[in-house]
Amino acid sequence: MQEIPEHIEALMAKQLEGSLSIDEQKELGQWLAESPENRAIFEANQRIWESAAQPNTEAAWQKVSAKLNFSEEGSSKAPEQKGKLIPFQSWMSKAAAILVLFALSYALYQILQQDEDQIQLKAHLQVEEIKLADNSIIHLNKGSILEYPEQFDEKVRSVKLNGEAFFEIERAPEKPFIIDAQALDVSVLGTSFFVDAAKDSDTLTVGVKSGKVAVKSKKSGEEHILTKGQKISYAVATSSFVLKRLGINALFWQDTTLLYKQISLNGVLKDLANKYQTAIVFDEANFENCFISARFSGKKLEEILEQISMNYGFRFLKTEEGYLLKGKAACNP
Repeated sequence: MQEIPEHIEALMAKQLEGSLSIDEQKELGQWLAESPENRAIFEANQRIWESAAQPNTEAAWQKVSAKLNFSEEGSSKAPEQKGKLIPFQSWMSKAAAILVLFALSYALYQILQQDEDQIQLKAHLQVEEIKLADNSIIHLNKGSILEYPEQFDEKVRSVKLNGEAFFEIERAPEKPFIIDAQALDVSVLGTSFFVDAAKDSDTLTVGVKSGKVAVKSKKSGEEHILTKGQKISYAVATSSFVLKRLGINALFWQDTTLLYKQISLNGVLKDLANKYQTAIVFDEANFENCFISARFSGKKLEEILEQISMNYGFRFLKTEEGYLLKGKAACNP
């Protein structure tokens, strides 16, 4: 069984409890990205944490020892802790179960995988890139979950999505690729597109970058064929579709590129706040009659604000909430 570094155990516990700092998130994210095995260990611990609303360490050990075929004598209690215990402090009763099961989570994961050919992957701290058995590539957005088989069957390639993902599907006319996207079925032969289908969401969205995609309501059976540059939204409550053009920056989370063509500066600043999920406070009157055409690729928000402020002659300050813009922009009326 893979040995987990002690400080990584502490970071995982803090992530599950929700108290991880930004620097600690980066460190844990790097460890998760090192191998699928690391992600699998974290997923196993997350399942334990989420099921431990009323944790009982003794009962937890009983269940795990049964899976691992410990002797009857040894299965009645947790093994002796010989190493240094990590002080989880405020995690209280949940932490007790985690302490016992951390060392066994990977072994338990392997045992569970023997009974299941489905893999479930959640993107926790960053966008995850997944290569499927057919060489298709999926970019899974943060907080999203994908379920997929180790090997596809002979007739169809099926996956299940909870959240948002961008798909680059290998062409195979004899084996359509089907995504179970909550209230929608999305079918393709070979193309690139995104699906935003979070569980319990009121609206589901599919957009096509290249090729063709079929989108079908599971409830009504209504189906639409989308082509390059098209996007469709589906209202779950009314089973109704709305067809639109795909926004030019719709895939920012995946390609980190923003393109603006003669867009009002007020509109750009609001879009930046939305894309980077950070507050940008400014007086709209100071930016009237300003329009911008620019392309930003792989840049941090502060770098973009620095470039715009130099071009338009205003200042910005970093605050606890985000950024504060000061001064009147020099724009041509």
